[in-house]
Amino acid sequence: MEGKRVVKVMWDYEAYPLWVAAGRLGQASSRGVPVSVDLAADLQSWSDNMTSLIWGRSGPDTRKWDSPDIEALSALNSEGRALAQRVRAELSDEWKVEYFDEETDEVNEVLALPRPVQKRHGGL
Repeated sequence: MEGKRVVKVMWDYEAYPLWVAAGRLGQASSRGVPVSVDLAADLQSWSDNMTSLIWGRSGPDTRKWDSPDIEALSALNSEGRALAQRVRAELSDEWKVEYFDEETDEVNEVLALPRPVQKRHGGL
């Protein structure tokens, strides 16, 4: 795996939702991680929604704030995993893509989905 650049898709209340975890560490942007404009916008929207859910209405230091709604967190976490899969699909094999799962607090590698087999002949 040497030589691969690693990018982590994760929610973070102060950062763009892509983090470079190998090479130049830290917050990344679509310039540092070459994803499409549409995907970059979808990642930012997801991060904003996750921020609103996790922080609550008044921010991270609100007293009496228990935790986010579990079902809403699960739905946004699923959306984040799907976005991480899109990141994987857009990047070359020079990149390793990881996703930080908010429900399990684990980092998981995002593997490329297998491509469908295309038949050359339309017969049986």
